[in-house]
Amino acid sequence: ADEAGICLKNKNLFFVGDSLTRYQFLSLAYFLEYKKWPMRFQAGLQPCLDHIDEDGNPSCSKTEEPSVCAVGDWVDFGGWNYFFQSIGGGTDGGVFNGRMESQSVRSSNRNISKVDTMQYVSSTEYGEGRGHTILSVYTESGSTGMEPFHGFNFMGCGYNATCTYTPERYNQNKK
Repeated sequence: ADEAGICLKNKNLFFVGDSLTRYQFLSLAYFLEYKKWPMRFQAGLQPCLDHIDEDGNPSCSKTEEPSVCAVGDWVDFGGWNYFFQSIGGGTDGGVFNGRMESQSVRSSNRNISKVDTMQYVSSTEYGEGRGHTILSVYTESGSTGMEPFHGFNFMGCGYNATCTYTPERYNQNKK
């Protein structure tokens, strides 16, 4: 983990793509935050013992600890809304301890684009001042695939680990 952090120190990485890209982005952000990879397989996947990591441990997430790479883990907690809010800071800093800013939303209206925009800013362990490792992601899949790029409006809360993504803000972003 230290070697990866040093390699990425003071770098900006921008991910563009689909849901697979989103999970690659979240995996790397999780790795930088916790110095370990997130669980790879959804909780309840049977038989989980068939899926092991390099140390021989099961690589399925625990029901009480949903994986950032398995949105199905979040269904019992509130689905997409709770997933994005927890990733983006929730009310207490969330999964990424206030270092992930999310503007991602989902709508039940199929005519509205599914947009993911997130930015993770590492701790200063991997950079000094504004020289943090910065990961950003943009994915959009609408009903036609021809929706315009909506851009970013990041506030920079990841730099001082103060990001939150409350239900109120999530609902505002859906409009």
